[in-house]
Amino acid sequence: MNDFTYQQKSEPLEFTEEEKDYLNVLWGKSDAGGRKNLLIQHLLDTAAVGEMLWEHYFSDKLKELIESQFYDGNTYTFSRGKQLLMALCALHDIGKAIPAFQVKNDELASVVNQIITIPHLSESEKKRHHTHSGGFSLRVLTGSDHWAILPIALHHGKTCKYSSLKPSPFRPNDISKSQGGR
Repeated sequence: MNDFTYQQKSEPLEFTEEEKDYLNVLWGKSDAGGRKNLLIQHLLDTAAVGEMLWEHYFSDKLKELIESQFYDGNTYTFSRGKQLLMALCALHDIGKAIPAFQVKNDELASVVNQIITIPHLSESEKKRHHTHSGGFSLRVLTGSDHWAILPIALHHGKTCKYSSLKPSPFRPNDISKSQGGR
């Protein structure tokens, strides 16, 4: 039996003040136990759930099967499966950073709009589902049509064609501090 214990060495993440402003306003849940939950909190919470699933609920056989996919011809790279699961869990709602999601709650949208200018959205853009935008984002980040895009794009059961995974109108060069923002 292989040992799946993993000690991760990591450096703390460092963010610019502007990035911190963005992370402090993008919301992921409008009502999480009676209060809003920031998107970054939600993504980190779900990564932790992925870790708990791996550690306490996945059978050793399943872990071995997943880990075997990381065989490089000479050695196994253990814990890559756990890292992948945690990353997929964390990224599952990355599409909630799009304007179409952020405007779903007027009160929270006004807070976001103080830091990030939300562009005017057409009615069809307002209907864009965060899962499809998340799939598109992962597609852009990976530069490929990797299978890992599908759990992100389809995690609410809303089917789509790869060709429909289109960019959000929220492009990096559209992001700017609003007049009168912090």
